[in-house]
Amino acid sequence: MTAIMPTGVKKPKQKASVEGSVGKIATAVIAKLRNEIFTSLGSLNSAIRKAVKEYNDRPFQKRDGSRSAVFNTQEKAYLRALPSVPYEVCEWSYGHKVGKNSHISFNKGQYSVPSRYIGCKVDVKYNSRLVFVYYNRSEMARHEILPKGIVNGVRTDESHLPFPLKKNKQAEDLIDAAREIGPNTFGLIRRMYDEAKVKEQSTQTVVAILAIADTFTPDILEAACKK
Repeated sequence: MTAIMPTGVKKPKQKASVEGSVGKIATAVIAKLRNEIFTSLGSLNSAIRKAVKEYNDRPFQKRDGSRSAVFNTQEKAYLRALPSVPYEVCEWSYGHKVGKNSHISFNKGQYSVPSRYIGCKVDVKYNSRLVFVYYNRSEMARHEILPKGIVNGVRTDESHLPFPLKKNKQAEDLIDAAREIGPNTFGLIRRMYDEAKVKEQSTQTVVAILAIADTFTPDILEAACKK
C-alpha cells in the first residue's frame, strides 16, 4: 500500500515532476504500439505491460541503475500488502445500552462487549460483514454480523463476560442464582430455559428478572414469580 501525500500549498513543485514521468511513460508505450493491431483487450493489456516493463528496465542516462532497480532496492520494502478483504462503507447506529449480561441489542441480535461497560451507552458501526462497537469514539469490540433472517441470535466473546457468566455457564449460573432466591423464582427461570429453543436467547430476559431482587428485594421477586 502506498501513502498518498498532498502537495505543498501555493506553489507546489511535485506536480510537474509527476506529470512529466506519466507523460514519458505514455509516450514510450504509445509510440511503441502505435502501429500494432489488437483484436482483444487481453492482447492489448499484455502488450502494454511488456512495453512498461521494457521502459522501467531501461538504464538511466545520467546515473547507474534503472527505474526497476530503484523500485526493487529502495521503494519496494516500504510497500504494504493490500487489505485481505475489500473496503466497505460502514453505517452507524447510536445509543445502545450495554445490558447486565454484557451484551447490546442491535438489529434483532445481541453482541457482547467487555463487562466493564455494563450500563454504558455505546455506538455501533457496521457493514455487511462486521459489527464494531465504540465507546467514546474508541473501538472496544467487534464481531461477525449475524446472518440476515436470524432473530435473537447471539455473538459472544467469552473474555467480555463478567466472571460469573464465563466459560459458557450463563444458564447454569443464573438457574443457581434463581434457586437461592426461592422455589417460585427457580421454577420460572427453569421453565424459561426449558422452553427456549436456544438458551442464550433467554439470558437477557433472565438477567433482567433476577435484577429485580437487587433493585427491590428477593421476597418481592419471589412473590411476583408465584403469580
